[in-house]
Amino acid sequence: MRTSFISHVASGGLLLTGFAAAFGATEARRGLVLRFDRSTEFAVEVEHVERHSLELDRLALVKGEDPPVVSETSMHLWTASRALGLEEVDPVTGLLRRQYSSAEGVLQVGLIADGEEARGPEMLLASPLDGVGVAYTPREGAPEGYARHFDTVNAVKEGLLPGLAAPRDWGKLLPRDPSGAPRPVEPGEAWDIRPEDLEAVFSPLGDTILVGGEGGDPRMLRAYQTGLGGNLHAGFGGDVAGKASARIVEEGASSEFGRYVDVRLDFTLSLRADRTEASQRNRRGQDTEDYGLEMLSAGLEQVFEGKSVIRWSLDSDAPVRILTEAEEGTRVIVRLPEPGGTVSQQELDMSGALNLTTTFRKKAKVGSARQR
Repeated sequence: MRTSFISHVASGGLLLTGFAAAFGATEARRGLVLRFDRSTEFAVEVEHVERHSLELDRLALVKGEDPPVVSETSMHLWTASRALGLEEVDPVTGLLRRQYSSAEGVLQVGLIADGEEARGPEMLLASPLDGVGVAYTPREGAPEGYARHFDTVNAVKEGLLPGLAAPRDWGKLLPRDPSGAPRPVEPGEAWDIRPEDLEAVFSPLGDTILVGGEGGDPRMLRAYQTGLGGNLHAGFGGDVAGKASARIVEEGASSEFGRYVDVRLDFTLSLRADRTEASQRNRRGQDTEDYGLEMLSAGLEQVFEGKSVIRWSLDSDAPVRILTEAEEGTRVIVRLPEPGGTVSQQELDMSGALNLTTTFRKKAKVGSARQR
């Protein structure tokens, strides 16, 4: 069991180290200009698979002014989720549409005693967004510059609309000049990326509102909703710090991808966000104490160190695949009222490995569900 909040990235332990810094058999072009073009001819299906494997570093309970009570528990947490969204753009109005095809996941806890690990039952995660369509209309002053409305008969609470992320602007990850226009870049030349723009890589479909069903451990499900082992959009909603850079590491062509370049991102991130409202969401009818309906606050702190490789199509000027591996550390802090007016604070630290795979597939356009 690790005792630090996050361990250093192992120099040879990442799968992505197989991507050579050399440029393969194809001689790299000089002064390559990478552009992002959101096609008006076809829709794009975005599939995002997220996996976490985390070990407990520290679990403590603090009541009032008393010293922390640190648990002797040894624990391992595994989570996996998969989300699908179909995105398209109207060439006349600029309106963007996304229909959520599927969002599901599983959470499992293993307890370690006397060197033996016993896995508990799988806790299933599901989303009310399945089958829901959302239209995004450009509007100044609206979240991310878009007003939102439901575009299918299926819908969720209106109050959730502002938090649903619009289709990502992948051009933010590409080299640009001071005016914001695409600029040429030499193979191997590095350019900086704003840490907050990595939200697109970590959470391309945004909040898919995955929550636990019946029978799951309420404390772990509450921690998951706060941002432990999932909901990677969460930390980007608060303070974001760190460094990120990118460079072209390979140029090639294949029957599957056509002409492409591989862009490698190296990053260190530090995220801090208030998750009080999110951790209380969709808890009606559940036990108040376990689910924290009366909690005073819930906070999330995360650190990530790792790399991504974006396969960028030179034929369609868009990403076709993103592979990400990182070491992560997550701290969840929940404050609850106690009888007599005192306050207790639960502190949970876990660290381990993060693996993300995002795949983009061309699909036939479907248009507005309200017009079909």
